[in-house]
Amino acid sequence: MFHEFLQFLYMAYDRKKQKTVSKKSKFNQGVIDPRTCKKLYNSVKNEPIKFQSALELQFIRYCESCNTIAKWANEPISIKYYSRLDKGVHEYFPDFIIESVTGQRTLIETKPYEQSVKPSVNSSLWLKQQWIKNVDKWKAAEQFAKEHGMKFMIVTERFFP
Repeated sequence: MFHEFLQFLYMAYDRKKQKTVSKKSKFNQGVIDPRTCKKLYNSVKNEPIKFQSALELQFIRYCESCNTIAKWANEPISIKYYSRLDKGVHEYFPDFIIESVTGQRTLIETKPYEQSVKPSVNSSLWLKQQWIKNVDKWKAAEQFAKEHGMKFMIVTERFFP
């Protein structure tokens, strides 16, 4: 079931648009050999798994070790969203889709906690803009998840013990 569902999603998604690993990023980025992942969705096993942050890497390790997760995929879909910042339509790539052993599918976005809560009045302009951008993306993700019988969840560093 997960296989057919992700095949459907991959047909509508151009893998070439996927983010690349930036050598100049301040975040811990890298690539994982997909053959080392036992629960990775099969159709992407020939492509390197790109992680954009230490939090994404931590979530991948969590997926591989969690008994209740049957399958997972990294940035498997694109969701269009409307940005209130520039009044334009953009593409959003949720970090993961997971499927539980019971068959429940969940879209996952990993974000630092600081970017997952409404900023204070004294926060930087950048953080305030990130909040607006994230909320716009998350609304679109929640709608997509609802339309496809899934859940949507934001995972921060506070998710992990």
